[in-house]
Amino acid sequence: MGEGLLRGGRGARFRRGGGARRVIACDLDPDALAASEANAALNGVSLELSDDLDACLALADRVTAADILYDRDNLPLLARFRRAGAPVLLADSRIAGLQPPGYRPLGNWHATTWPDLGEASEFNQVRLFLSEP
Repeated sequence: MGEGLLRGGRGARFRRGGGARRVIACDLDPDALAASEANAALNGVSLELSDDLDACLALADRVTAADILYDRDNLPLLARFRRAGAPVLLADSRIAGLQPPGYRPLGNWHATTWPDLGEASEFNQVRLFLSEP
């Protein structure tokens, strides 16, 4: 079981039984952290909140990231995650044809937000990638 699992993304979702002893939600957006905290509470999951990515990456033995590439200025985060030396699971629906260096594709799924926010159908294809040290 992992000591530190870092989850990033706009209001991460959590569930019991994941096996991590420690989960840290990291985001610069206080609303995203509040959404993560509310979801964790609904699911009975203990969660720490942080806005300090470097401190979180230093503790993490697993990193998950979703919905971070809505802004291409966030692309350097992918290399930063890898440099932390922990496996990284990345979900993206924003950049068609994304092939991040050091990440291998795991699959492609059709997904919509709930409630459906009426986003363009091009964003309904979620690609999952894994990077291992």
